[in-house]
Amino acid sequence: MKNLTPNKRTSLIAVACLAFGGLFFQSCEESAVGGCTDPESTNFDALAEEDDGSCIYESDKFLGIYVGPLDCISFPTLSNDSTTVEITQGIYETRDSVKVTFSGGNLPPLSLAGTIDGNDLEVSGTLNGVPYTQNGEVVILNVEAESKVTLSDDESSLEGDFSVVGKNSVSGSTLIDTDCFYEGIKQ
Repeated sequence: MKNLTPNKRTSLIAVACLAFGGLFFQSCEESAVGGCTDPESTNFDALAEEDDGSCIYESDKFLGIYVGPLDCISFPTLSNDSTTVEITQGIYETRDSVKVTFSGGNLPPLSLAGTIDGNDLEVSGTLNGVPYTQNGEVVILNVEAESKVTLSDDESSLEGDFSVVGKNSVSGSTLIDTDCFYEGIKQ
C-alpha cells in the first residue's frame, strides 16, 4: 500500500466529503406540497403547491340516485311511490351545476340543469316535445318544471317541492299544473 502525502490525503478526504455530502443534500431535496389547489372546492388548501386530485366540490355530495315517493295532491296521476331522481355532474358553466333527471310512474323522464347552494338544489327549466299519456292517448307536451330540494345533513336523503306545468304543444292548453312534494333516499 502506498503512503499518501498529506496534500493527497487531504484532497482525497475532500472529494469523499463532497461526494457523500452531495448525496446527502440531494436526498433531502424538498418536494412540492400536494393538496387541492382549486379555490372553488370545499377543501381548498392554500399551502398546496401541486394538485393531487383530492378536490371536493359542493356538487359531489349530491351526486347519486335517490328513490322515493312523489306526492302530487292536485294531480294524482303523477304521484307514485318510486320516483327516481338521478343527479350527475353536469357539463355546465360552474362546478355547482348538475344534471338532474326525474323519472318514474306517469312522469316522463325530465332532465334539467340544477344549481347547488350549500345543501339546497334548485332546478328550473323547460323541455319541449315530451310525450305524455292521457286517457290512453299520447299527447306531446311542453313542460316547465321547477324544484327546490334540500339534502339532509347526513347526505342520505333529498326532499322538497317540485312543480310541473305541462301544456299541449299543439293547442297550448294546460294539461298539467301541479305542486308536488318529493322525499327520496340515496341509493
